[in-house]
Amino acid sequence: MALDEILSTAFGVESDVQTNQDSLMMMKVKTFFQRPQQLILISFTLPFSKLIIKLFSYINGGASFFIETVSKVIHMRRQQAEIGVATRKDLIHLMLTANQETGPKGEGSKLTNDEIVAQSVTFLLAGQETSGNALSFVTYLLALHPEVQEKLRSEIEEAIQVRAITSNVFR
Repeated sequence: MALDEILSTAFGVESDVQTNQDSLMMMKVKTFFQRPQQLILISFTLPFSKLIIKLFSYINGGASFFIETVSKVIHMRRQQAEIGVATRKDLIHLMLTANQETGPKGEGSKLTNDEIVAQSVTFLLAGQETSGNALSFVTYLLALHPEVQEKLRSEIEEAIQVRAITSNVFR
């Protein structure tokens, strides 16, 4: 779910990762975060284990797919801007706008294309992983505390009812 939302809201890309676990994007994300057992065991003895694991993920080719994908999205968005197609105001739009602007006195504080791609890939992968972990932990905590789970369920049902009532008022 987190990956689907990040793709939609940050990049303006509709995907099927939520309904199709075998989609190319989902398979590449799983591959990127997959770590060989030997590397994990060895890396635990080192003070910089996370860096080694991330480096291995990059070397094993996982990052190249995301770099290419983000580069294609950026290229498409630039083409749309050139022909005057209105696009969403999302992360890509903001970074492309920052790429065109200069500082207050005309100095260049522009983002380079490589910086836009790097920031986008980082946002995509780090956002997906951390959001997924946070949602898993919240689910675990709700399972441990059924009274809080029930209170949350009641609040969600109430919000859905309020939304249904207010949407009918404006029809």
